[in-house]
Amino acid sequence: MNTCPVYRRSGGLAYGATYSGPIGVILDPTFDEFKYSELPFHSTLCGSCSDVCPVKIAISDQIFKWRRVMAKKGYLPWQNGLSFAVAGHVLGHPEEYHAIEKVAERRWISRRNSSCTTVP
Repeated sequence: MNTCPVYRRSGGLAYGATYSGPIGVILDPTFDEFKYSELPFHSTLCGSCSDVCPVKIAISDQIFKWRRVMAKKGYLPWQNGLSFAVAGHVLGHPEEYHAIEKVAERRWISRRNSSCTTVP
């Protein structure tokens, strides 16, 4: 569990389930898919859990499969679906991505400059 960057930051109680950590992400939805439908999204899918698993369970692959199940059954909030659709579109069109990147950079620079104070 302690190899998981999400678990290290949130701790076991944040999972709200019997089993915590990456293994809990794949076990708990088997008990109640709807109740634990957001657990598969408590992962970066970095694969560190799979790398250190002593019995070589492909935990990150299982988590990814649970994500697909939850999406297919419609358990995702509509905001998640919308944000994934927008991200997929923008990342699939380089010209739009670069335009958004320039706008974000300008906003960041303007915020940074406005928060700086000059000393006389």
